[in-house]
Amino acid sequence: MDNQFHWPILGQEFVKQYLQKEIICSQFAHAYIFTGLSHLGKKTVAEYFAASINCQNKKIARPCWQCASCIQIQKRTHPDVIFIQKSEDKSKILIGQIRELQRRLSLKSFITKFKVAIISDSEFLNEESANSLLKTIEEPYPNTIFILTVVDQKQLPLTITSRCQLIKFNSVPTYKIENWLISQNLSQQKATTIAGLANGCPGLASILLNNQDLIVQSENQALGFISLLKANINEKIIGVNELVGKNNENNKENIINTLEIWLSLIKDILYLRNGQPVVTFKNLKNKTSQISSAMDNNKIIKLGLNLLKLISDINKNVNSRLALENFLVNI
Repeated sequence: MDNQFHWPILGQEFVKQYLQKEIICSQFAHAYIFTGLSHLGKKTVAEYFAASINCQNKKIARPCWQCASCIQIQKRTHPDVIFIQKSEDKSKILIGQIRELQRRLSLKSFITKFKVAIISDSEFLNEESANSLLKTIEEPYPNTIFILTVVDQKQLPLTITSRCQLIKFNSVPTYKIENWLISQNLSQQKATTIAGLANGCPGLASILLNNQDLIVQSENQALGFISLLKANINEKIIGVNELVGKNNENNKENIINTLEIWLSLIKDILYLRNGQPVVTFKNLKNKTSQISSAMDNNKIIKLGLNLLKLISDINKNVNSRLALENFLVNI
């Protein structure tokens, strides 16, 4: 099977093998949900899956990215592979987008056997668009495959999830991300730092690799969290206002990115508390050591778990400001 496909995606071995087997057997579910944290490769796997299904070149590993079908998919111009994402204001997937999808799916295909609809960040379906999509999934057009990507499938209506096959994407071990970064000619120290910041998400590591100014920004955000740990209640409220105000209440992705940096710092605190070298924020070692000496393992672990819950809650569209205030006030 390895010789038949070329999916250079870090991690997700089970997912890749499972989907590739379905391609070989030409037996597909009519709808899939790809679920897992952001930057794990859900959208990339969906694109490789669609391209491999429709690849016209049978002599080399799929997708070839050379045939007309693969090139059209890369350019987002393929008539039978349809990409849906949030509207321009980045708030919702609108009913008009689903109706246009339905129109395109209803057209007869003269190019490929299967039509594939990839709906990214499907948690942004509003009630009207979700209900419209449900009708299409309940009564799908022949040879049509739906792929919905989502951080947490619980954010979708149960009526949709019950009709889809769930594919879970898992975090990638830090050492694998670090080894990949080193293979990109990165120094050991920078690879260790970026892998630590990535928190198991290769896509985030790739973003940091291509924009290393973000590493300095991440260090500043970690430093800001250290200040918040020591702050009084009024200072914490001001910190929340700055974080939410800077990123906009509705732009939860930027808020979550900041919280994941905080999570990396908590890991450093735990490592230092237990005599292990700091993995991520080496320049903040002295400040991190002071915090680790003032907290026992149980308190550090509880802090990390509460932060994970905060990230999960914001992903579920709870009020970011109130959730952040509750988290910081109760530290």
